[in-house]
Amino acid sequence: MRRAEKLISGRQEEPRWPWVFAFDVPKLARYQSVALGQLGELRAARAAFDVAAPALRTPKPRALALVDHAFTLALSGQIGQACALATEALDIGRRYDSERVITRVRAFR
Repeated sequence: MRRAEKLISGRQEEPRWPWVFAFDVPKLARYQSVALGQLGELRAARAAFDVAAPALRTPKPRALALVDHAFTLALSGQIGQACALATEALDIGRRYDSERVITRVRAFR
């Protein structure tokens, strides 16, 4: 992850084929948040989620990130907040008929 940070720092260019979207700081933060949460670094994971959140504008990626965040919150004992995020993600999954999102929420449950 540190290597990815170095590679993207200061780069503001268009993505190259075959990539559709640039790999930028918020996208890196999303992956960091998941990895840090799985490693038990819950405070750092929440901070990474805060960096990633503003860039999550499209519904399905946002829903998947919400479920990841819910897992981290649940691990840190914040069950109510975790369930609220999972519920929000489930609503998005149902609205967009996304089996992937619904399956992730089911795994959270």
